[in-house]
Amino acid sequence: MTTKHALRLLNLVVFACFCMPAYSQSDNPETDSDARTSDERELEANEDPFAQKKQAVLASFGNATKFDVYGSIRIRNRRTDSDNVFEDFGSRVGIDGWYETGPQRWLFARYEAGFNLLEELRVDSAPARADQEIGRTVFTRVGYAGMQLGENVIALGKNWSTYYQVAAFTDRFDSVGGRASGAYNAQTDGGASGTGRADDVLQGRLNFEVFGNKASRMPLEINLQVQARQQIPGLIGFEYDQAYGISSILGIASDVDVGIAYNRGEIDLAGIPLDDRNGLDGDLSAWLLGARWNNDDLYLGATWSRTSNLHTTDTMTYFDGEGVEFYGQFRVAKDVWILAGLNKLDPDSDELQAGEYRIEYGVLGARYLFDGFARMIYLESRISSGRNEDGTENGNQVILGMRWGFNTGRN
Repeated sequence: MTTKHALRLLNLVVFACFCMPAYSQSDNPETDSDARTSDERELEANEDPFAQKKQAVLASFGNATKFDVYGSIRIRNRRTDSDNVFEDFGSRVGIDGWYETGPQRWLFARYEAGFNLLEELRVDSAPARADQEIGRTVFTRVGYAGMQLGENVIALGKNWSTYYQVAAFTDRFDSVGGRASGAYNAQTDGGASGTGRADDVLQGRLNFEVFGNKASRMPLEINLQVQARQQIPGLIGFEYDQAYGISSILGIASDVDVGIAYNRGEIDLAGIPLDDRNGLDGDLSAWLLGARWNNDDLYLGATWSRTSNLHTTDTMTYFDGEGVEFYGQFRVAKDVWILAGLNKLDPDSDELQAGEYRIEYGVLGARYLFDGFARMIYLESRISSGRNEDGTENGNQVILGMRWGFNTGRN
């Protein structure tokens, strides 16, 4: 796909956002209370704040011109085989505003900063996930502006990617996980690659009611993005020529969703000297398939990815490979949940430059909730059999953490 074709596709997104009829879940009288409870809870657990706010704005139709301040203190004590660290992990504060311009029409903007005041980010031999930027105490997590008509949206800035909409099916652990899909690739937050918190991205998020309200609890969701030139992680002075992504999620039953995502970043390999390629042998390409089952007491999610020139080893060597992730949580009491899952990523057998690198670990954990998923204490244990490029073992981790959020706009 060329830049011309990608921009033509985004023009169609803009046209659809303002010309197609809006769909709202509130129009569906068949939705039962248990389904609403579990959906609202999972929106709160979703890292993408826009997914939450979009529904909140629809629910407050007629009174949605407002300004909110929110934040979340997220600290943990992480004990490994050789270290014991007390640190911030994903702490953030943000502001967002919505201005209603007409019936189910809004302009919006959001800025969210991450911070690490306890100590500068520590990157061990196997970082759990890139929730922060290396060596910075305060940094931008997301920052975007756009417009919304019903559930259809166009936005520009640093935002959660189209790829992440499916990766989020399994990126739900409190302190580890989310590595095998490649959302947070090459020891970054996935900004340059457009798979995590994408940098300088133009997005369209569309919803189509294709089966009627009785057949599905949500419409067909289609997400599109194009991205400005970004530096290739680990290759100073070299950029992706053009990048784009697309994903789609469909609710096929009252509590089951399936999703597919594709992300591509074109690379002029001829313009990069062989000694500077760090294992790159072509364009960035990433396919992701996912499914999730969600009810009031149980959540199960699974993803499978096939990637080329997206993942890197601990020494920033690129490779092609396949990854799988599983995540599950079960409520054992009103405010107590247990969770378990698996992350596994293997380079292809002919990717000799990756050495012995692989990601392979299971996770067991528990949560006690004080106010939904916004305020909790948790315990997680990562049991790893993965290895670095040189064959050294990643090691295990035991983590005790806390999240304590606030939002001036909460009801």
